[in-house]
Formats: sequence, C-alpha cells, structure tokens
Amino acid sequence: MPLIEGDPAPSKPLSPSERRVTYWFAAFFGLCCLGELLSGYEPAKLTVLFILLWWVPLLFVHELGHAGMAKLLGWSVSDIVIGFGRDLWRFRIGNTQVRIKWVLMEGYVRPVPTELAWGRLKMALIFGAGPAAEAGVLAVLFGIYGSSVLLSSSADIAVLAAQSLAVAIAISLISNLFPRGAPGGGVSDGLGMLLSWRISTEALEQMRLRPRLVEIARLMDEDHGDQALQLAEETRLAFPDQFAVELEYGIALGAAGQLTEGMVQLEAIGPPEAHPPATQAVLLEAAALLVLAADADELLPDACDAASQAVALMPEDRFLALTYGRVLFESERYPQALRALQGALGHLGDTEVEGRCLAFLAMTCQHLGQKDEAEAYRQTLPGRLQSPSLQRRVDDLMAADVPAEPPTEQAG
Repeated sequence: MPLIEGDPAPSKPLSPSERRVTYWFAAFFGLCCLGELLSGYEPAKLTVLFILLWWVPLLFVHELGHAGMAKLLGWSVSDIVIGFGRDLWRFRIGNTQVRIKWVLMEGYVRPVPTELAWGRLKMALIFGAGPAAEAGVLAVLFGIYGSSVLLSSSADIAVLAAQSLAVAIAISLISNLFPRGAPGGGVSDGLGMLLSWRISTEALEQMRLRPRLVEIARLMDEDHGDQALQLAEETRLAFPDQFAVELEYGIALGAAGQLTEGMVQLEAIGPPEAHPPATQAVLLEAAALLVLAADADELLPDACDAASQAVALMPEDRFLALTYGRVLFESERYPQALRALQGALGHLGDTEVEGRCLAFLAMTCQHLGQKDEAEAYRQTLPGRLQSPSLQRRVDDLMAADVPAEPPTEQAG
C-alpha cells in the first residue's frame, strides 16, 4: 500500500512550449518502441507490452484487496487512490472517495478504524491484503495453465499474455513486499506489515479522526463556516481531549464569525513556548489559519509573524511553508509569498493541497505582472484543485488583468 506523493524537489509547471517538446519527445519514443516491435517481429517481443498492459488491472486488484480486507475487518475506507499526479476521474462509492489519477503506476488506500480493538493485527492484515490479492490471481493462473505451460517458452499469444501476467505479478510482489520506504513518507506493504505491530493507540485514533478533520477543513475552504463549526463541535464530543480536534475547533470558530472565541480556544491550549518545537509550530500555524478563516485583515501582520515563527521552528515542513505563503499573499507581500509558495511546491505530496499551492502561485504571479507564469500555473489546476471557490477566485483575478504590484520587500 505504498503512498507516492510528489516530486521531492521544488518544481514549476511546464510552459506551453516545454509541454509541446515533452509531448513530441513522448511521441518519438513511442514510435521508436513501435518500430523495434515491428522490426523482425516475433511473438516474444510482445512480452514487455503485455507486462505494461497488465500493470493497470493489477493495480486495481491490489488496491481493492486492501479496501476489501478493511471492510471485511469492520473498518471503513475514506479514500481509494489509483495512480499519482493530477486527478482524471473522481467519484464516491458510499463514504469512500475514489480517485483515478493521471499516472497509473502506484496507488494507496486510507483505511479508517471504527474501533481500536486488535488494531495492530488489522493494520498488518490490511497491508498484506494487496499482495495477497495479486498472489490469488497468480494461483488461479497456475491452476488454469499449470506450471509446465507458464514456465516454458511459447509462441502462442494467449500463453505469452498469461506468462506476462505472471511476470507482472512477480515484479509487483517483490516490489511491494520488500521492506522499504516510499517517496513522500509512505511505506511498502512489506514494511507496513512490520511497522503495524508498533503502531500506537494514538496513531490509530488519529486515523479515526482524519476524515472528520478533512471534512471540517473542506467546509471552511468553501466558506461554510457554520457547518464546519457544527461538525467540529460534534467531533469534540466524539473525541474529547484530542489536540488536533481542539485546534480545528478554534479555527472553525473563526470561520463561523466568532474570532474572539476562536482566539480564546487556542489560548486555552496553552502558550506555544510551553510545548515542544513541533507542537509550537502547529499552534502558531493554527493562529495564522484562524486569522485567514475569519478574514481578519487587521490581524494579518500578527498572522505573518506567527506563520514565520512556525516555519523557523520546522523549516522542512512544506505545509507550514504553504500557510506562510498564503498569509503573505493575503498581506499583499507578493515577492515573499512567491518564494514561500515555490518552496512549498513539490514537497506537499497530497494532490489537493498541491492544487491550492498552485492556485496561490497563479494569483501571486498575476499580481507581480508575470502573466505567462500565472497562466502556466493556472493550466495545472484541472485535476488538482478541488475547491470551486478558490478556482473562481483565480479565474476572476486573471480575467480582471490586475496591474502589476511594485516588487517591494518588507521585513519579517
């Protein structure tokens, strides 16, 4: 169940000319492969093509294995993601969000514990269910053809296709069961099964909380502050004394127009300096997010200071850099916002968060008079940005053709 989450280096979107070069190169490479296949054609040359073609259905089998095991054990599934990159297709099955992405090479499933009993065992079983589903396909394949056919050379197209499927499954099993980390902080299924036995009760509780917190953030993002606050209050009752819930509740109060109450809520958690650095950073970020949620422009200088301190405490955390970039943008400190947002991009992993970063980059470049860069960023939003209100904001700003801001710097 590896989680592939973005390029590890900051990146900028391709310009139209760069995209054309990329497409032409891809077409040329494809034609070369086709020429090699047709030159001195023999059936064995189809093996590589068959392996590539089998990879996508195997990916679905693998991720459905994870999801099916989670359901079988009584857990729910919040997300099934097939591929990485921008979204091509997004739909819901019950309470499960299914996303089919551009590059169909990897995927992941987000199980949600409904209760914590036997949590470690269930996590290990869920991690193992993806490879087990593929191994089941391999067993059926050997049952149909037998080892004598699958392990012998053949010119029969159907047998070659079956042999290629067996090879694709073997490659996938080796890749997924080998204990290794994955880009973006994920783990392979093999490492996941091992780490499952060490997972803490607190981590399992956070897995239970995550869908609620994501929904609260989505409601605030779409300016449904009252609904966000209602869900935050319900979550507080269901999960008392949870640090993340208390933070989100404070921000939701601001989104519902209760800025003073939100500030009191965050202050009740205690001063940042009374906590470890990582917790200090999260508290400071929450203070900045509260100002953004409440549209309290008069407090933007304080929000900038809080976000800057958070980044200083955790300089490698790109989510904090994104928050800092957003606050700088709203403060009309566009040159600094551009640097912060570009530093965050490429490290965020989550496609939707990346889309939000790209949207603010498009608007920042537009304010700085960098029209081509702004348009390039905007063209990357389809399939990434899932916030209609933020998309409208980008489109309105681009249509208004605002004059460029002078590239002045401010301290802080």
